Amino acid sequence: MHLLMAVLGQLVTVKHNLTCKNDEEKLLQRLASNPSIPTRLVRQVREEIRAEAIDCLWRIDERLRQYEVPPGSEPTTRVGMSVCAVEYPIITATARKTVQAPEPTPPTNPGRKARLARSQGTLEKPSRRRGRS
Repeated sequence: MHLLMAVLGQLVTVKHNLTCKNDEEKLLQRLASNPSIPTRLVRQVREEIRAEAIDCLWRIDERLRQYEVPPGSEPTTRVGMSVCAVEYPIITATARKTVQAPEPTPPTNPGRKARLARSQGTLEKPSRRRGRS
């Protein structure tokens, strides 16, 4: 059940932040990740992240309990924080082989493709024409 509540909370936060015009009213939505962690260190890093996340969640839970009021005494809403470890591609805890990340999917927008190709020096910038042919 905790997993579903965490996913629901994250989706509600993303929806709110995408539709919220006032930056001060947006909810916390952050990610700390690094794409260059050697696979030989994944187990160690995962254990360190887990330990820190559990400590943080216990502290947040204790603080939230200080604000809790009896049911029905006044209007309330759910406030909280969810933590989800990110690892892709996922490396099993026992695997020691090197797994390469998938190649990035090329952009589907033709204008974006052209800008990407120009930035990589593989496409010349088209000259601007006036009028239509």
